Amino acid sequence: MDVGDVDLDAGLVTVCGKYDRTRLVPLHATTVLMLRQYRQRCRQLCPAPAAPSFFLSTTGTRLTVSRVDAVFAQLLVRAGISGRRGRSPRVHDIRH
Repeated sequence: MDVGDVDLDAGLVTVCGKYDRTRLVPLHATTVLMLRQYRQRCRQLCPAPAAPSFFLSTTGTRLTVSRVDAVFAQLLVRAGISGRRGRSPRVHDIRH
């Protein structure tokens, strides 16, 4: 998701799907607030990012899938969340 896909003034995210389909996803006011704070912090820490991505790594590049998965797994442990039948939840599982 790129910066241009996020309209915090309107509280909308444009999601690009399969077959060039797009949809607008409304954001709750608290989500907009948190995303504004996140963007402000990103601008402070990385005023000239290397990628147009909304979510950035510490080096200003796009997040890698493997890093997102690793952090998500750590958060699951911290929250005490475990999966069923030996399978932990994945980031992809919460897309809806």
